[in-house]
Amino acid sequence: MSACECVQELKHKLHEKNSETANLAEEREQTLREQQSLMSHHEQLGLQIQDLEAQQTERQRNRTQLTSDQTRVQTEIQQVEESVRRDEPEFLRLKDAEESLSAQVLVLEDRRKELKMKDVRTHQFQSRGDRDTWIRGQLDSLSKLIDSKNKQASSPFLY
Repeated sequence: MSACECVQELKHKLHEKNSETANLAEEREQTLREQQSLMSHHEQLGLQIQDLEAQQTERQRNRTQLTSDQTRVQTEIQQVEESVRRDEPEFLRLKDAEESLSAQVLVLEDRRKELKMKDVRTHQFQSRGDRDTWIRGQLDSLSKLIDSKNKQASSPFLY
């Protein structure tokens, strides 16, 4: 092989090596970009995991609080129900007593009205004679009114 051929061959090998180097540099940059993208994605996933863990912790805390509240409310309900069961007979007794007293009040009010009317009637007239005279006058007035109505009813209508 001659020197020229050796130089040509070396130039050709150099060109191939330069091309390989350029290709490897491009692959390296591509790999670095992919690695950077994967690292960024990894960081995002890490943040999402932290958010999800925080949400899960908050949910668990809320669940615990709700369970505690539910237990407290159930206890209060049981206490109130027990109080109602305990106080119901007394309430019913008092209700019956109230109804009885209300009925007595009505009866006594009627009796008071009767007594007052009797008292008014007693004091309205000076004597029994005055009372009897007034009653006879009322009877006469009512009798005349009845006679007048009967006459109107028996006579033909005049228009």
